[in-house]
Formats: sequence, C-alpha cells, structure tokens
Amino acid sequence: MQSTIFYALIYVIEAFIILLYADNIFYSKINKYTNISILCFLYVGLFGISLFQNYILNIIFFLLANLIYFFLYQTVFSSALFHSIIATTIMGMSELILYSIMPHFINDFFSEIGLLRNIVILTVFSKILYFVMMFTISHFLSKKYDKNLFHCKTSIFLLCIPFITLFVMTTLFMICRNFSLTPFLDTMISISSIFLLLVNLLIFAINIYDKNARETFTAMQILLQKENDSVEYYKMLIEQTENNNLLIHDIKQHLNSIAILNAQHNYEKIATYISQIASSIDLKNAHRYCDHDLLNLIINKYKKQYDKKGINFSVDIRCNTVNFISDNEITALFSNLLDNAYEATCNIPNSFIELNVGNIENTCFTILTLVNSCHTAPIFDSKKKIISNKINKQQHGYGIKSIEKVVKNYNGNIKIYYDNESLTFHTIVTMKRTKNLI
Repeated sequence: MQSTIFYALIYVIEAFIILLYADNIFYSKINKYTNISILCFLYVGLFGISLFQNYILNIIFFLLANLIYFFLYQTVFSSALFHSIIATTIMGMSELILYSIMPHFINDFFSEIGLLRNIVILTVFSKILYFVMMFTISHFLSKKYDKNLFHCKTSIFLLCIPFITLFVMTTLFMICRNFSLTPFLDTMISISSIFLLLVNLLIFAINIYDKNARETFTAMQILLQKENDSVEYYKMLIEQTENNNLLIHDIKQHLNSIAILNAQHNYEKIATYISQIASSIDLKNAHRYCDHDLLNLIINKYKKQYDKKGINFSVDIRCNTVNFISDNEITALFSNLLDNAYEATCNIPNSFIELNVGNIENTCFTILTLVNSCHTAPIFDSKKKIISNKINKQQHGYGIKSIEKVVKNYNGNIKIYYDNESLTFHTIVTMKRTKNLI
C-alpha cells in the first residue's frame, strides 16, 4: 500500500516535470487550468497502466501520453513526436544509469532493492537525474527567452541545486547501508528524500514564474515609456501646428510686406523673407478629423502611414466623444488599436480600415468600433483572447494589454470577433464617460 502511494506521488512529479519542460519551450493553445487538468488525466491513466507491471506497455503509453499533451501547445506533429521521444528516452536513461552503476558500488544491490526505503531513495535519484536532463534540454531548445548572459548565469546557478541534492541523497543512502536504523528513521529518510525532490521542482518553478514576471514588468515599463514619449511628441506637434496656423493666418500681412519690398526693388530681402517663411512652415494644413487636438494628430499620422501602403482609411469621430480620456490613455488606446489594424492589413491588396467613435444615445457610454481587412483568421484561446502568431511571443501581446488597461479604467468592455464571410476583423470598445478613480 505504501509503495503504491509513493509511485502515485512519483507520477505527479513526472507530470510536473513535463509541464515545466513544455511550458519552457512551447506556447499553450489553452488556458493553464485546462492544460493542467488534461495533464493530470493523462498521468492518472499512466499510473493505472503501471499497475500491470509491464515495462514495454509503460514505455508505449508514456510516449503516447506525452505526444497527446504536447498537442495542447502550438506545435506540429513531428515536433510533438520528437519531444515525446526525448522525454521517454531520458526517462529510461535516468533509470538505467542508476541500475547499471549501483551494482559496482553495492555488491548486494539487487537483493536489497525491495526495501521501501531503498526504493524511495533510488527512485528520487532517478527523478532528479530525469529532471536535470529535461531542464538542460529545455533551456537550450527554448525560444521564449533571449539567451542573454543573465539568463545563462541564473540557469547554471540553479543547476547546482540538483547536484547538491544528489550528494545529500548519496549521504543518506550510505547511512542507510552502513547503519541499522529504526523503522521510524527509515520512514523519515524516505519522506526527506521525497521532500528534497519537491524542493528542487519548486525552486525551478518559482524561478520560471519570477523570470516571466520580471520580463512582463520590463516590457510593460518599456511600453509605458513609449506611450509617454508619444504623448510628448504629439503635444509638440500640437504646439507646432498652432504656430503654423498663426503663420498661415498672418499670410496676408506677409504678402503686404513682400509687396512693399518689391516696390522698393529690394529683391535680395524678398528672397530672404520668402526663404524664412518657407523654412518655418509646412503650408499644407493637417486634416481635421475630430475636435480633440491630440487624437487628430494621431489620426493624421496613421493616415499618412496607411496611404503609403495603399490602405483605405475612413474615420468618423463625433464631437465630445473622447474628451473624458486623458492624453496618455488616448495615445495608448488609439495608437495600439491602429498599430494592430495596420499589421493585419499592410500586406493585403485593396485593404481598408474603418474607425468610428460616438456616444450611445441616452447613456453615459462611448462606443468605438474598428473594422479592418484580415485574410487570416486569428487564433483565440479559451478566454476569447487572441494568441499571437509571431515567433517571439514573449515580446508581443502588450499592446492589447495596454488597451485593456485603459478600457478597464473607464469601466468599459472589449469585444472582438472575426467575420469569415467578409474577411474582416472587428473590435468594439465601450467606455463609461466617468473615469474610475479607484
């Protein structure tokens, strides 16, 4: 009974190792709770099959279970099969290494292998080896993280922990071999061995979580800095546009001055005067799309960008619809929405983007709709959020998070969907015109 419970715990640990391995290499198609539930179901099945004590059957179903599990991630069949074979091979190697080395150090190794204490220690030995090899492979195959110096040093440092654990385990095993221990101490050593393995797994899991959190925080800080810089840039453009408008307004006076200089036949001064005016202004006025100065500049910027790619851009922003939103949030919301629309349409012939902003009648809500051409249907997860199709997903996805943050701050809601008939992507944002200050 005790050995059955122990082996059940070992299958839980093996499942956790596979979870860390897959999560370090692939990107999941589903949310983490569904992912873990399916993994538990697969390994409960493996534990049930192990009760038949058929080694060949265990290997086959271990390979198939991991193959099925890797399909929960964004991978192809050949890649999933390759990693399943790796996991199965390393699992067998970690056990065979111990069973081939131990008899050279312990003459009666196989005669004492039936003791629960020895089973626990040797199994923990093999699982630590399995974990070390799986982690090392996942580290070198991982595409999620940049292989910078800090990441490598951290990983090398962490790898010292399993080796220290192996030394402690060896010490415990030698104590058990050379001293007669009470059943209570035997049990304590067995439990301590299991705890040592769990500590190793927890340390690595916490490290991965901490690394993800730090990278997310850094990416969000960079995004916020970019948005702040954009706000300052647009404010500078507003000031420049106002100065240009003043100059255009005073063009009659400038023409009168030129006429006076012309009457005096002072052509050199006329040339200098005209040169000064031409160098201080772009006489072409920016188009007025809305009554909000900052948003108007943002729209003009993207209009020029879209025109270069031949994207048809239509805008309808009603008066007094975005005045309740701060400048930083205006930049974050519209820049990220229009950036995403541009990425979806820039390589599509005769593509279009439509932006509409208005107030919902007799309510305190503003509605924003953005429709753009999109010939490739996006992939959604179980929470109806888009899964990025970019190679380095760790560096992407923060634009939509920034949009969600702004919308949430105004007690709003985002709805997105893809229309297969018209090949268009739709984004609908509603926001309450009273800011949430909590």
